[in-house]
Amino acid sequence: HDNDHHDNDRDNDHHDNDHDNDHHDNDHDNDHHDNDHDNDHHDNDHDNDHHDNDHDNDHHDNDHDNDHHDNDHDNDHHDNDHDNDHHDNDHHDNDYHDNDHDNDHHDNDHHDNDYHDNDHDNDHHDNDHHDNDYHDNDHDNDHHDNDHHDNDYHDNDHDNDHHDNDHHDNDYHDNDHDNDHHDNDHHDNDYHDNDHDNDHHDNDHHDND
Repeated sequence: HDNDHHDNDRDNDHHDNDHDNDHHDNDHDNDHHDNDHDNDHHDNDHDNDHHDNDHDNDHHDNDHDNDHHDNDHDNDHHDNDHDNDHHDNDHHDNDYHDNDHDNDHHDNDHHDNDYHDNDHDNDHHDNDHHDNDYHDNDHDNDHHDNDHHDNDYHDNDHDNDHHDNDHHDNDYHDNDHDNDHHDNDHHDNDYHDNDHDNDHHDNDHHDND
Protein backbone atom coordinates (compact mmCIF):
# COMPACT_ATOMS: atom_id res chain seq x y z
CA HIS A 1 0.00 0.00 0.00
CA ASP A 2 1.23 3.42 -0.91
CA ASN A 3 -0.45 6.51 0.44
CA ASP A 4 -3.81 4.95 1.17
CA HIS A 5 -5.94 4.90 4.26
CA HIS A 6 -7.16 1.56 5.51
CA ASP A 7 -9.02 1.26 8.77
CA ASN A 8 -10.16 -2.30 9.35
CA ASP A 9 -12.72 -2.41 12.11
CA ARG A 10 -15.85 -4.30 12.93
CA ASP A 11 -18.71 -1.85 12.79
CA ASN A 12 -16.96 1.43 12.44
CA ASP A 13 -18.30 3.99 10.10
CA HIS A 14 -17.63 7.43 8.83
CA HIS A 15 -20.38 10.04 8.76
CA ASP A 16 -23.12 7.96 10.37
CA ASN A 17 -23.81 5.18 7.92
CA ASP A 18 -27.24 3.65 8.45
CA HIS A 19 -27.38 0.38 6.61
CA ASP A 20 -25.04 -1.11 4.10
CA ASN A 21 -22.99 1.40 2.35
CA ASP A 22 -24.83 3.65 -0.07
CA HIS A 23 -23.95 6.89 -1.71
CA HIS A 24 -25.87 10.00 -0.69
CA ASP A 25 -28.86 8.55 1.13
CA ASN A 26 -30.14 5.71 -0.98
CA ASP A 27 -33.66 4.60 -0.09
CA HIS A 28 -33.91 1.08 -1.38
CA ASP A 29 -31.54 -0.42 -3.84
CA ASN A 30 -29.60 2.07 -5.74
CA ASP A 31 -31.39 4.25 -8.28
CA HIS A 32 -30.48 7.46 -10.00
CA HIS A 33 -31.99 10.71 -8.74
CA ASP A 34 -34.71 9.57 -6.41
CA ASN A 35 -36.04 6.42 -7.95
CA ASP A 36 -37.31 4.76 -4.83
CA HIS A 37 -36.98 1.14 -5.65
CA ASP A 38 -33.90 -0.29 -7.26
CA ASN A 39 -30.80 1.49 -8.34
CA ASP A 40 -30.78 5.19 -7.57
CA HIS A 41 -28.12 7.78 -7.03
CA HIS A 42 -28.64 10.46 -4.36
CA ASP A 43 -31.13 9.74 -1.62
CA ASN A 44 -31.15 5.99 -1.32
CA ASP A 45 -31.69 4.53 2.12
CA HIS A 46 -31.03 0.87 1.94
CA ASP A 47 -27.87 -0.68 0.66
CA ASN A 48 -24.75 1.08 -0.34
CA ASP A 49 -24.64 4.71 0.69
CA HIS A 50 -21.88 7.13 1.36
CA HIS A 51 -22.39 9.66 4.20
CA ASP A 52 -24.87 8.63 6.85
CA ASN A 53 -24.58 4.89 6.95
CA ASP A 54 -25.13 3.14 10.21
CA HIS A 55 -24.21 -0.43 9.67
CA ASP A 56 -20.96 -1.90 8.49
CA ASN A 57 -18.23 -0.44 6.44
CA ASP A 58 -18.06 3.18 5.60
CA HIS A 59 -15.23 5.52 5.05
CA HIS A 60 -11.89 3.72 5.36
CA ASP A 61 -13.45 1.11 7.60
CA ASN A 62 -13.20 -2.47 6.49
CA ASP A 63 -15.46 -4.91 8.26
CA HIS A 64 -14.64 -8.40 7.04
CA ASP A 65 -15.50 -11.93 8.01
CA ASN A 66 -13.63 -14.76 6.35
CA ASP A 67 -12.63 -12.99 3.20
CA HIS A 68 -9.49 -12.74 1.17
CA HIS A 69 -8.08 -9.31 0.44
CA ASP A 70 -5.23 -8.44 -1.81
CA ASN A 71 -5.04 -4.68 -1.98
CA ASP A 72 -2.21 -3.22 -3.97
CA HIS A 73 -3.11 0.44 -4.17
CA ASP A 74 -1.65 3.86 -4.58
CA ASN A 75 -3.61 6.83 -3.29
CA ASP A 76 -7.05 5.27 -3.39
CA HIS A 77 -10.07 5.16 -1.16
CA HIS A 78 -11.38 1.73 -0.28
CA ASP A 79 -14.33 1.10 1.90
CA ASN A 80 -14.91 -2.63 2.02
CA ASP A 81 -17.43 -4.45 4.17
CA HIS A 82 -17.16 -8.08 3.16
CA ASP A 83 -18.12 -11.51 4.30
CA ASN A 84 -16.67 -14.30 2.22
CA ASP A 85 -16.94 -12.83 -1.26
CA HIS A 86 -14.74 -12.63 -4.32
CA HIS A 87 -13.81 -9.28 -5.81
CA ASP A 88 -11.35 -8.37 -8.47
CA ASN A 89 -11.04 -4.63 -8.86
CA ASP A 90 -8.13 -4.02 -11.15
CA HIS A 91 -6.98 -1.11 -13.24
CA HIS A 92 -9.97 1.24 -13.26
CA ASP A 93 -9.77 4.69 -14.78
CA ASN A 94 -12.12 7.41 -13.60
CA ASP A 95 -15.31 5.42 -13.24
CA TYR A 96 -18.08 5.18 -10.73
CA HIS A 97 -19.54 1.76 -10.03
CA ASP A 98 -22.68 1.37 -8.03
CA ASN A 99 -24.56 -1.73 -9.14
CA ASP A 100 -27.90 -2.95 -7.83
CA HIS A 101 -28.38 -6.54 -8.99
CA ASP A 102 -29.72 -9.81 -7.70
CA ASN A 103 -28.29 -13.05 -9.03
CA ASP A 104 -26.99 -11.82 -12.34
CA HIS A 105 -23.75 -11.87 -14.26
CA HIS A 106 -22.38 -8.60 -15.59
CA ASP A 107 -19.61 -8.12 -18.06
CA ASN A 108 -18.91 -4.44 -18.62
CA ASP A 109 -15.73 -4.27 -20.63
CA HIS A 110 -13.62 -1.43 -21.96
CA HIS A 111 -15.14 1.49 -20.10
CA ASP A 112 -13.31 4.65 -19.09
CA ASN A 113 -14.97 7.49 -17.22
CA ASP A 114 -18.24 5.71 -16.74
CA TYR A 115 -20.82 5.59 -14.02
CA HIS A 116 -21.75 2.21 -12.61
CA ASP A 117 -24.19 1.90 -9.80
CA ASN A 118 -24.55 -1.74 -8.91
CA ASP A 119 -26.18 -3.24 -5.83
CA HIS A 120 -25.86 -6.98 -6.20
CA ASP A 121 -26.65 -10.16 -4.39
CA ASN A 122 -25.00 -13.40 -5.40
CA ASP A 123 -22.89 -12.21 -8.31
CA HIS A 124 -19.24 -12.03 -9.24
CA HIS A 125 -17.45 -8.74 -9.83
CA ASP A 126 -14.30 -8.18 -11.78
CA ASN A 127 -13.46 -4.51 -12.05
CA ASP A 128 -10.24 -4.33 -14.01
CA HIS A 129 -8.10 -1.54 -15.36
CA HIS A 130 -9.67 1.42 -13.60
CA ASP A 131 -7.87 4.52 -12.32
CA ASN A 132 -9.48 7.31 -10.35
CA ASP A 133 -12.72 5.49 -9.70
CA TYR A 134 -15.08 5.21 -6.79
CA HIS A 135 -15.42 1.79 -5.17
CA ASP A 136 -17.22 1.24 -1.91
CA ASN A 137 -17.62 -2.45 -1.32
CA ASP A 138 -20.07 -3.93 1.15
CA HIS A 139 -19.88 -7.66 0.62
CA ASP A 140 -20.84 -10.93 2.21
CA ASN A 141 -19.06 -14.12 1.27
CA ASP A 142 -16.78 -12.76 -1.42
CA HIS A 143 -13.17 -12.69 -2.44
CA HIS A 144 -11.47 -9.37 -3.04
CA ASP A 145 -8.43 -8.65 -5.08
CA ASN A 146 -7.92 -4.92 -5.32
CA ASP A 147 -4.74 -4.42 -7.26
CA HIS A 148 -3.11 -1.48 -8.93
CA HIS A 149 -5.52 1.28 -8.07
CA ASP A 150 -4.50 4.91 -8.29
CA ASN A 151 -6.76 7.51 -6.77
CA ASP A 152 -9.97 5.55 -7.03
CA TYR A 153 -13.02 5.13 -4.88
CA HIS A 154 -14.99 1.92 -5.04
CA ASP A 155 -18.46 1.61 -3.61
CA ASN A 156 -19.91 -1.84 -4.20
CA ASP A 157 -22.62 -3.45 -2.11
CA HIS A 158 -22.58 -7.10 -3.06
CA ASP A 159 -23.56 -10.45 -1.71
CA ASN A 160 -22.03 -13.39 -3.49
CA ASP A 161 -21.78 -11.89 -6.94
CA HIS A 162 -19.53 -11.80 -9.95
CA HIS A 163 -18.82 -8.59 -11.85
CA ASP A 164 -16.62 -7.92 -14.79
CA ASN A 165 -16.29 -4.20 -15.43
CA ASP A 166 -13.48 -3.78 -17.88
CA HIS A 167 -12.35 -1.00 -20.16
CA HIS A 168 -15.32 1.36 -20.24
CA ASP A 169 -15.08 4.79 -21.84
CA ASN A 170 -17.33 7.62 -20.81
CA ASP A 171 -20.60 5.76 -20.49
CA TYR A 172 -23.37 5.65 -17.99
CA HIS A 173 -24.68 2.28 -16.92
CA ASP A 174 -27.57 2.04 -14.56
CA ASN A 175 -28.74 -1.54 -14.55
CA ASP A 176 -31.41 -2.90 -12.24
CA HIS A 177 -31.60 -6.59 -12.96
CA ASP A 178 -32.77 -9.78 -11.37
CA ASN A 179 -31.39 -13.05 -12.64
CA ASP A 180 -30.03 -11.87 -15.96
CA HIS A 181 -26.83 -11.93 -17.93
CA HIS A 182 -25.35 -8.71 -19.22
CA ASP A 183 -22.53 -8.22 -21.63
CA ASN A 184 -21.82 -4.56 -22.23
CA ASP A 185 -18.70 -4.42 -24.34
CA HIS A 186 -16.94 -1.62 -26.15
CA HIS A 187 -19.16 1.29 -25.26
CA ASP A 188 -18.07 4.86 -25.82
CA ASN A 189 -20.11 7.77 -24.55
CA ASP A 190 -23.39 5.93 -24.24
CA TYR A 191 -26.16 5.84 -21.71
CA HIS A 192 -27.63 2.53 -20.64
CA ASP A 193 -30.52 2.30 -18.27
CA ASN A 194 -31.75 -1.27 -18.19
CA ASP A 195 -34.44 -2.58 -15.87
CA HIS A 196 -34.71 -6.26 -16.59
CA ASP A 197 -35.91 -9.43 -14.96
CA ASN A 198 -34.63 -12.77 -16.18
CA ASP A 199 -33.20 -11.67 -19.49
CA HIS A 200 -30.01 -11.85 -21.48
CA HIS A 201 -28.38 -8.70 -22.79
CA ASP A 202 -25.55 -8.33 -25.21
CA ASN A 203 -24.71 -4.70 -25.91
CA ASP A 204 -21.61 -4.75 -28.06
CA HIS A 205 -19.74 -2.12 -30.01
CA HIS A 206 -21.77 0.99 -29.31
CA ASP A 207 -20.37 4.45 -29.99
CA ASN A 208 -22.18 7.61 -28.92
CA ASP A 209 -25.62 6.09 -28.49
